[in-house]
Amino acid sequence: MCSEKKNRKREPNMFILYRKEMMRDKPYNMTMVRFSKLVSEKWKRLSEDEKTELQRRYQINRDQKSQNSFKKICTKKVSNK
Repeated sequence: MCSEKKNRKREPNMFILYRKEMMRDKPYNMTMVRFSKLVSEKWKRLSEDEKTELQRRYQINRDQKSQNSFKKICTKKVSNK
């Protein structure tokens, strides 16, 4: 039995991608809790133009991944009896 949904990871949304970009500049000594709050506040203050740009990059990233993904081929195991 082959379950493709079971192994598939959920695609990151725009906020997760934004947070990932922000991680590059995270101060080493800042806790993740504090960092997450900071990123959340910055996200809320982003202009519509900035969010539109992130949306565009998100779509490009998603489209590229879907083009490069291969469907899992399910095969039956053959027993050697």
